[in-house]
This record gives sequence, C-alpha cells and structure tokens, in this order.
Amino acid sequence: MLDFRKHFSDAFDRSIEELSRLLRVVRIQQNDPTIPLVGRDSLPGGVIYIVRYGEDGENILFQRHMGILMVNLGQTIPSDVRDDIDEREFHEIMIRYSSWIRGDPFFAAQDQYQRGNRARWIEIDFQGAVVAFYTAIEMFCNGLLGLCQWESGGTREELIGWLEKEGFDKRLRDRFHGFLGGNWDARSTSSPLQPLDDTARVRHRVVHAAYEPTQEEVDNAALAFSELSEFAKDRLIASKYSFPRTTMLLLGKSGLERKNAWSRRFERLAEVLVNEDDWLQTYTAWRQP
Repeated sequence: MLDFRKHFSDAFDRSIEELSRLLRVVRIQQNDPTIPLVGRDSLPGGVIYIVRYGEDGENILFQRHMGILMVNLGQTIPSDVRDDIDEREFHEIMIRYSSWIRGDPFFAAQDQYQRGNRARWIEIDFQGAVVAFYTAIEMFCNGLLGLCQWESGGTREELIGWLEKEGFDKRLRDRFHGFLGGNWDARSTSSPLQPLDDTARVRHRVVHAAYEPTQEEVDNAALAFSELSEFAKDRLIASKYSFPRTTMLLLGKSGLERKNAWSRRFERLAEVLVNEDDWLQTYTAWRQP
C-alpha cells in the first residue's frame, strides 16, 4: 500500500483540521448527525466549485451554488447536495464557532452528543453511542461545575480537587445543589436525573464487559443527556442573577425567551456583560493556567 503522507504539508493538515472543526459546529447547529467529518485519509480527490449569480450591486454572498466534483476512476460525480446556509444561520454558526475557539466548555459535550447520534442512527454502533452519550453527560456537568465555581468566586484548586478526587456520582450529588439547588442525585426516585443512573450502568457494562446495548438502552442514554441539560437550564434560570454569564452561554436570549425567562432586568444585565472584556477567555485562562 502506498504511503502518501510525505506528500501532505503541515499547512494542508491544518486546513483539514480547521475544516473538520467547522463541520463539527455545523453538525451541532443543524442537529444533523449525517454531516461527515473529514481527515487527511478520508478526504477524496476533487475540485471545489462555486457558482455565484446576481445583478450588479446586489449582495451575492449567499446567492450561490457550491459543490465538489469528485474524481472516481476517471468519472466525476456530484457531491452530497444540501440546502444552502442562509445569512442568519451562517451568523449563528460563526458565533458558536467563535465561542468554541474562545473556550466554551459546553461545546465538547454537544460534539460528543452528535457523535452519539451518528453512532446511533448512521453507523448503528450501539456501544459507541452509549459511551458517547455518557461522555457528553460528564463533559457537560464538568463544564457547568467549572463555570459555577469560577463565577461564584471559588478557586481553581478546589475545583481540581473535586474533579480528581471525587467520582462523578459524588460530584453530581454534593456539588451542584450548593450552586443551583434542586435534586441532583441520579439514584433518587424523586430526581429528574434518574435515567442517568440507568445509563451509567449500561455504559459500565459496555466498557468492562463488551456488552451490546439494546435500541431502548441507546435511546434512554440520549434521553438522559437531554433531560440533564434541560434540568440544568431550569436550575440556571432560577439562579440567573447569580450566574448570568453561565446562563447566557448555555441558553442565550433565545433559550431564555423559549422558557419565558427573558426580562427587562436581565436584558439590562446582559447588555453590561456584552461590554465586558472577553469573560469566556478569562474563564479559560482561570481553568487552564
């Protein structure tokens, strides 16, 4: 087998990595697990083309058709045809991309969730799906805990102690209630997080006993992530004036409006936060000095 690696430059590799990052953002934004990622070994030969149209003086940035001609045994075939991204969605994608680059701790969890959906619906890899969904849950909770600790004035050293010395179940039970209230004990019959306890057991069997989950168990793992994130959002809304930055990062104005939690008072506070120095980068520097 020929080794083509020596023919790829570092600049080419960086370009492919950046393209894959952007595709991950689009996959999250559109909630579409069918969008594939690309890597050096999976990128097929081809020629990208763009057709622009419009009269002089028009804004033609989003009036286009874009595709790629793939080279396959001397034949050219069109690429996967998808709807164009309009200006509003493009703007939202770039905001999400910017947040990720600046250190958004929730992005990794959303990315893992989409990996789980791809394993669940496209690859029919139930083991991989359960592991990805459970990993998304842990990433989400660790990110939320870090932001709450930082925004409340706590120390990084205390946070690291929790993450390194306490198991996930203990952190969930003991740490989140103090910040956000509510019942975070997944083993409690009165907790909305009970599906998480079932998912943890299935994930343990997958990792340690090569267990093959059922479709129902995979669906429950996806549900566990969704219910956890919605519970966390509700608890944040109840404490939004204590954690306004975390609230805006996780929900934003549109998320708060959907939950009827956007008020004139909070809008004034959000305007102040917009004029702050980049607090997300400040958090990232605090979290990873």
